[in-house]
Amino acid sequence: MKQKSWSKSVKKRIFSIMIATSMIATSFQGYAFNAKAAVTSTNKQSSVTKQTNQGAVTEASNPETAQEEQGCEGDLTPIWTTVEEANEVCDVFDDDITPSINVNANLPSSTDNSQSPYFPKIRSQGSIGSCTCWAEVYYNFTYERCKSLGIPATDENIMSPAFIYDQIKIGSSGSSYGDCIQSLTETGTAYFTDTPFASSDAKCLSWYPEEKLWQDAMNNRANSSIPIANPKTITSPKDSDLNEMKSYLSQGKLITYTTYFNWTRTKIPEGSSHAGEYICTESLYKSSSHRMTIVGYDDSIWVDLNKDGKVQEAEKGAFKIANSWGTYQSNENNGFLWVSYDALNSVSQAMDSSSNRRQVFYSMSVLNDVKTNTSGASMTITLNTARRDQDRITLQAEDANGKKFTYNVFAFNYSWCNTRRCALDGSTSATDGTIVIDLNNVISNITPSKLKDYKWSIILKDNNKDSNPAILKTAEIKVDGQIIYSVTSNLNKEIDGTTATYTFEKSDDFTVKSFTCNLQSPASIADKLKLCAEGENGSGTYQYRFGTIFKGKEIYFNKDESFSDQNTYSTYFTSMLPGEGDYVYYNAEAVGTHTFFVDVKDTGTGNILRRTIKNFVVEGMKITSFTSDLSSPQKAGTSITFNATLKNEVYHNYNAHNFTVTKDGVSKKLNAMWDGGYSQKWTPSEPGTYTITYDVTTYCGQKAKVSMDYVILPQDSNLATVYYNNNSWNDAYIHYKVNNGEWTSVPGVKMENASDMDGYTYKYVIDLGTETEATVCFNNGNGSWDSRNGSNYTVSKGVQGIKNQTITRLDNPATATPTITATTQPTATPITTTHTLYFDNSNAKWDKVCAYVWDENKVSTEYVASLVDNSKDMYVVEIPSKYTNIIFKNTYKSWDLQTVDLTIPTGEKNCYKANKGNKSGGTWYNYDPQASLKVILEDYTGKSYSNYVNAKIIGGTAPYTYKTITKSTYTQTGESVSNEGEAHTTTHNNVFLYQPSYRGGDYSIEITVTDAKGLTCKNEIKYSLPCIELTGIEASAESPQKVGTKLNLKTLRKNAFVYKYGLYSNWTITNQNTGKVEELMSNFDDIVSWTPTEAGTYQIHIKTTDNSGDVGEYTTTYTITDPNASNHAIVYYNASSAWNKAFIHYCIAGGSWTSVPGIEMKKTDEKIGYNYKFDLDLGDATEVRVCFNNGNGTWDSKNGTNYTLNQGTYGISNGTISSLN
Repeated sequence: MKQKSWSKSVKKRIFSIMIATSMIATSFQGYAFNAKAAVTSTNKQSSVTKQTNQGAVTEASNPETAQEEQGCEGDLTPIWTTVEEANEVCDVFDDDITPSINVNANLPSSTDNSQSPYFPKIRSQGSIGSCTCWAEVYYNFTYERCKSLGIPATDENIMSPAFIYDQIKIGSSGSSYGDCIQSLTETGTAYFTDTPFASSDAKCLSWYPEEKLWQDAMNNRANSSIPIANPKTITSPKDSDLNEMKSYLSQGKLITYTTYFNWTRTKIPEGSSHAGEYICTESLYKSSSHRMTIVGYDDSIWVDLNKDGKVQEAEKGAFKIANSWGTYQSNENNGFLWVSYDALNSVSQAMDSSSNRRQVFYSMSVLNDVKTNTSGASMTITLNTARRDQDRITLQAEDANGKKFTYNVFAFNYSWCNTRRCALDGSTSATDGTIVIDLNNVISNITPSKLKDYKWSIILKDNNKDSNPAILKTAEIKVDGQIIYSVTSNLNKEIDGTTATYTFEKSDDFTVKSFTCNLQSPASIADKLKLCAEGENGSGTYQYRFGTIFKGKEIYFNKDESFSDQNTYSTYFTSMLPGEGDYVYYNAEAVGTHTFFVDVKDTGTGNILRRTIKNFVVEGMKITSFTSDLSSPQKAGTSITFNATLKNEVYHNYNAHNFTVTKDGVSKKLNAMWDGGYSQKWTPSEPGTYTITYDVTTYCGQKAKVSMDYVILPQDSNLATVYYNNNSWNDAYIHYKVNNGEWTSVPGVKMENASDMDGYTYKYVIDLGTETEATVCFNNGNGSWDSRNGSNYTVSKGVQGIKNQTITRLDNPATATPTITATTQPTATPITTTHTLYFDNSNAKWDKVCAYVWDENKVSTEYVASLVDNSKDMYVVEIPSKYTNIIFKNTYKSWDLQTVDLTIPTGEKNCYKANKGNKSGGTWYNYDPQASLKVILEDYTGKSYSNYVNAKIIGGTAPYTYKTITKSTYTQTGESVSNEGEAHTTTHNNVFLYQPSYRGGDYSIEITVTDAKGLTCKNEIKYSLPCIELTGIEASAESPQKVGTKLNLKTLRKNAFVYKYGLYSNWTITNQNTGKVEELMSNFDDIVSWTPTEAGTYQIHIKTTDNSGDVGEYTTTYTITDPNASNHAIVYYNASSAWNKAFIHYCIAGGSWTSVPGIEMKKTDEKIGYNYKFDLDLGDATEVRVCFNNGNGTWDSKNGTNYTLNQGTYGISNGTISSLN
């Protein structure tokens, strides 16, 4: 149902306002804006008058030399007149679009879409005024396209702002948002790597007129744009006026907007989320326009707008912005910036407003997804011209009733194109250029099969007779690259100041009637695909070949590019799994985006047509959840189980599942390599903050990883666990103080959702330290409080639940309810400033560092310092600024070793280095934490060529020099190898350290890093790799088989190192009856074909050397029978239901017993009352003795007498032999 608020009249009004304010351009050339002469452009379709002003860019709160952009797109006030045939620019806001979100108040408190793998990295637009295209195309459209296809925003998947900007730019004065969206929805855009920007704005002239680039653009278009109304008045983060914006963002959308870029900025204060980062607090007078992208929001951010030191609701909350000026702006956050919610108000709700204050955002919109209705039919036009500014191209279709449908190609009919007097490639002389237009711009929902219902033509007009003619060189209508219609008459005719119409003619009646897939995109890698095609209107006999275009490579599924006898079938089945189907011969895995194709050949004429199914996504293995049975924090010694769930995993036993814990830069695997599953127990022995990582590497190289942080407390921790119930709140915050300490900042700490205690919805754990109790109250983060009518709640060590204003002990019901201490209703507390002090422990060598502080009134307290740099034995402690004196000591709440009484310095000196001994003095000096250097080693080792150790360098000054020492001890040979690597220099913070070997064994890698200032640090990681292990064989038919049967035998193995090609195994097959030996070697799939020529029991021995040099061996037996012999004893056995398997242990007369437990019997339901079967070849013997077991020590030997059988068929059940002949 359409919403009235989205009617066309309203959208036109919104768009006219938007156009009047959002002709946006920017460049990095300083503060001044150059005056421009008035520019007027007039034609039959529109009239636009452009004037620009001059002004200076200033930012009162940030006097730093921030590089702002020049080239203001200024006060453009276009007046759009509608003509019946013209394409209304305001139609980018489609009548049929309903916002695809649920706008409501139940929203998360924060979201950040820039952390998505679909969001491209921050880049700079440089000196070119292309911010509109960077916001709409580079950031917004790249994100939407990658998200729709499930692919990361790597360089090869990023979309080009230059392709559109060069078509719509207004001289050197930027471009319009409306024009950008119209071009993006009708023409589309090419890839970033294929269409780079020119070196300057004046040189951004090329339309990149190449068929491939325009074909790429046609396949990459936006559906439309949806406007977002500006919020009216925002008074708090929970204000309903924010709901529409926050709903879009929280549901994975980006929002673009225009702003007058005269922003007041400050830093987020300490005590707030994202402290120290830059935030915009207001936008002042109208100056330069700039378009940017909103990627997320955070309700918890606070900035003191009225400078009163108090947290107020109107000061909380901010949107996260992505800019296009690179990552090095001094007043941004690595290319991002926060904008306070209050800045959206035209009148501030938290401070006095300037008379020239403006709303920071206007002309906001979101993209309505990626266009998926590409028709598959396109028109390819090659034009020769030197003056594209005076050329106009119209595509036309006429149905059987004479009704005409037209489309004016936007790039040519765009009103500002007359400012660019050049050829399609930007040159000043006449050149050929090719463009491609999807025919659904002419007729919505046109399909290749409906092309024949219309008469197609192209109208070329040259507006000026000046000896600069336009010449149509070729015009073709194509379906999947095959020419269906073409213009054959009047080509190469000069059109100079006139108009010409060209009519298309059918190239051939032969066509592909249909091409379908049994599955919808996205599909799983485990799915089976069925592709079907049908040719028609040809000779009647067709051949088909199927394939995919994947990662730029064209692959035929059946490995035969020619049309041979095997290509006569119109249906093709294939698997995308490695190891199955023909596809495996070309790719190790098929996860990603495919273009499936079929080539259909008319055998009568030899003509070949291709049809495609584009953007078909095959999804691989994904980690869908990672949880723990006990929530953090827990005490040391507690058994914790981590659980992961996966989607689309195949061949689980061949995949590596690893659980790893990391603390202080040291990582340890919780499971043996390749032996991990979906669940892992962990019992930590030491307190600290750990990172728990679960990573999976499939046998074909696909990887996925997820992590969580987990806090482990000392076993003797003094904890108060508080459960709370309030079903009417969406969130709960606990506001508390420990004993007589300070209250937490309002609203307190957000409680976690609880499901482990019946009757309670929230949970939080308070560390009481050395105290005995804490005072608590609760709120919903939006002004609703539960403080027990002002008396608050008192909690103590243990577990207690609070609901309906009643405290209940949950760990010891017999314990009396604690006494309630009356206090006043808590109020918002000012943000407290602090001293950051360091203690250099390199001389004192204390095991613990604490700080005893006191103020002028002799009021004292203690703090525990934290180790901040292990290499320097450096500790840090935050001290509230009200304290004036300090003693550093080595114990908490007691006295042993200490410094002398010290006055807390107020200057640059911030670090105290104590001498050895007690009260022996020391010195203050200035410590720069940035001057520290350390290296963290992350374990990604394994038995795949892509495994490695990642060295993450933290701190210091680049460039860095590093050396490694590797030590290896190989399991199978006992050999030990040590190798010292050469010194390498890098400017990067991450260094890949390759494994010294992939053989099974124990390894260590030590790295020493030295930075540009001479700081040095080192770290070492130890890990183990397993050896190859052969676990069995997989036969194409179960034993026994008859002489002459062709068998395919495949090695089953684990822990093998395979590089590039498969492994080869040596097979030794010995007939134990005759002694005959056969030596075979498997192919690269480790499969051997064997056709036995004589009966007998064969011993099969396999020896495999993997690509690391390790060797695995395995031995088994296989029975071959003589098809002409009839001296067999066929045994049916009824095993106990408690047995999972049954083995027959036998001795043929004149021979010896089989090795215990014997030979596994085949499970069967051939004979009622019996569940296992075995066929015994007696050879020349007349009898055989048998008994049975379950392979695990439980026997049936007829009480030690065994069973004696002759030739024939027998059933054995409950100690009784029955003849089944």
